[in-house]
Amino acid sequence: MTSPLPIRFACQIDSLEEPISGRLEDGDGRFVAFRGWIEFAVAITDMAREDVESTTTRGVSINERP
Repeated sequence: MTSPLPIRFACQIDSLEEPISGRLEDGDGRFVAFRGWIEFAVAITDMAREDVESTTTRGVSINERP
C-alpha cells in the first residue's frame, strides 16, 4: 500500500565510506538502522510502511481527505 501523504523522517549517516551506514528516525521516535545501500532502501520502505499502518490503526483512513 502506498501513502498519498508525505512521510517525514530524519536520516543520520554515520559513514560515507562503503558500506554506508546510519539510521532513519521518524517524529514518533521509531527508528530503523541500516548498513549498505540495499538496507538503506529497505529501511525507507519499512519506515513508510510503518507510517501507513500506524495511520490506519489510529482510525484514520489514508484515503480520506480532511
